[in-house]
Amino acid sequence: MKTLTKNVILMLAIGLVTSINTNAQWTNVNSGTPERLNVVCIVNKDLIFVGGKNGTLLKSTNGGQTWAPIFTGTDLDIGSIRFVNNSAGFLVGEDGLFMQSNNGGSSWTQHATGVFSELEST
Repeated sequence: MKTLTKNVILMLAIGLVTSINTNAQWTNVNSGTPERLNVVCIVNKDLIFVGGKNGTLLKSTNGGQTWAPIFTGTDLDIGSIRFVNNSAGFLVGEDGLFMQSNNGGSSWTQHATGVFSELEST
């Protein structure tokens, strides 16, 4: 059930980005990664992050038209990404993964949580 909910939320979020214009059409965009992507964070109309398996994190600065990989330094699955503004963001995931960025997601610092189960946001 969690996976179904995540997939529905991901589809809705991606749909929101691609349908901001009522006449917008769906367009296939190559993410450049073979990894499964299962979480999205829309910071604003241009800045978007997607994350997933094996620490995969991609960033778009043009509303999802192109994607660049971001080195996270982890191979743990990313379960959720949140930004409080254009600079400050957080991500969580499996085995208590908790990371923070203060530069718009260009680099990430991992923090120990003492938790060894999957962390997700609600």
